[in-house]
Amino acid sequence: MTHTYERTASNSISETIYYAVADARDCDPLDLPPLVRSVDTDALDAFVDESNGLTEFTAVLQYAGCEIVVDTAQVHVEVSRSSYWLS
Repeated sequence: MTHTYERTASNSISETIYYAVADARDCDPLDLPPLVRSVDTDALDAFVDESNGLTEFTAVLQYAGCEIVVDTAQVHVEVSRSSYWLS
């Protein structure tokens, strides 16, 4: 099942991913490993901020047993059925 979350101006894309994955996995965000272990969060945030909604893009990454697809307006989280992650 894919969970879809709208991006907001109040949170960075890294924060949105972090909380979206916690929600999709139905766990406390503090139980997740640091996102920076899976992606350069500063670079991702800068890329998304610089696009300012003017450029269409899609980024795909793996984090905490999930496949995350980030596009211009949304974050999509697919939880692997057989996922396990280490914090």
